[in-house]
Amino acid sequence: MEGRLRVSTDEIFLPFANDWAKSIQEVGAIPVFYLTWARKATPEDQAALNYAYINAAKGTKSKVAPVGIAWTRVRDRHPEIELYFNDGSHPSPAGSYLAACTIYATVFGRNPKGLPARISGNPVNFDTGKIEPDKTQVLVELPPGQAKILQEAAWAARQKDG
Repeated sequence: MEGRLRVSTDEIFLPFANDWAKSIQEVGAIPVFYLTWARKATPEDQAALNYAYINAAKGTKSKVAPVGIAWTRVRDRHPEIELYFNDGSHPSPAGSYLAACTIYATVFGRNPKGLPARISGNPVNFDTGKIEPDKTQVLVELPPGQAKILQEAAWAARQKDG
């Protein structure tokens, strides 16, 4: 394993997932599991992540935002789109956009096709960790063709997941 953490089972994840879903349902809401992506260096971990999140969601009658499934689709079909920040774990702007499109498709049950490729909002001050409500800046701006690919991947992943 060369010192890298690996996904191998959902033995630890499942009890916490069940408790979390139960807490959400107790207040009348529908839980949505954020199925994350495997690290860049270990794409083979995606199958275990998919299983853990989908299994937990089925067992708790929850939804799954299949972000990791969308990432796999983009990595396989459009390797020129860099989804990872340079640490190989966190998302790049394109990865964050793909995650947002997938969450949108899951929560609203709508195709993200045509959503803007340029998103502005209030920045976070990295020194304080607080939002700066008096400022606005471009948070992400992707080429329209790239945004379309990411939107399509998010919707395809959502359709596959059901």
